[in-house]
Amino acid sequence: MLMETFLRKKPTEEIFSGEIKLKHWVTKALPGSITEVLDTNLLTREDKNFAGKEQCHLF
Repeated sequence: MLMETFLRKKPTEEIFSGEIKLKHWVTKALPGSITEVLDTNLLTREDKNFAGKEQCHLF
């Protein structure tokens, strides 16, 4: 549930059918593409210190 909160996606969405699962999708995107998976309401390019937040590897 925590992952769903940060991603704003559910493991039951159509994108995660077949071999692609939510956890695998996130793992493949991180650490280099956090902006591709993170909910856009949580991190935008207009945010103060965007570059630092983008490089954060807490996931």
